[in-house]
Amino acid sequence: AREQSFKSLANLVDARSVEALLAALENRDQDVRRRVEELLGQVLDRDSIDHLIAALSHDAPHIRRLAAEYLKNLRDPRSVTALITALNDSDDAVRADAASALGELNDARAVRPLVPLLTDRADRARLGAEAALEKLDGVPEALVAALGAPEGKVRRFAARSLGKQRWKPGNARERALFAIAESAFHKCVKEADDAVEPLIGVLGDSDASARKRSAM
Repeated sequence: AREQSFKSLANLVDARSVEALLAALENRDQDVRRRVEELLGQVLDRDSIDHLIAALSHDAPHIRRLAAEYLKNLRDPRSVTALITALNDSDDAVRADAASALGELNDARAVRPLVPLLTDRADRARLGAEAALEKLDGVPEALVAALGAPEGKVRRFAARSLGKQRWKPGNARERALFAIAESAFHKCVKEADDAVEPLIGVLGDSDASARKRSAM
């Protein structure tokens, strides 16, 4: 009877049914939730955006996670602001899915909020942010600024991404920051006074080897 009811429902649902289907995801029966997810995948379209954005604030992590995943597939720019907010979600899977969705949307507004996730405690969220940032076009100001981040992993990622985009430092300070991010500390000698401040910043790095090299 349940199988037949799902088949009947599949013939009736449309974009207007999204809100009801999202509510059905709270069902305790795992099989029911799985079938509802399948139905959602069939009916979601751009008319569903508002419902999915609202679902990003749902109490249940699995619903927030699915909302981010569906928004990624729809690639609608109206979801950017809500997905940026979701980067601060308490659930690491939601943060990761939101980052992935922002990467697919390729919106420059996402760059600055994505950078802090490069030090996220959860691998999946951190990797999601890295993948998203590498998909974004251009050389965003936030990525250049990340060369001076206190965390070595952020500096290295920024240098690697900028290098792939063939970015060139525009002044002595940027050359010093880029050299430090690449662990090419010997190049800082050429930049003299402009390298002092960036090198002092590395002294607070959690990476002991980076602290040692910057002080030499």
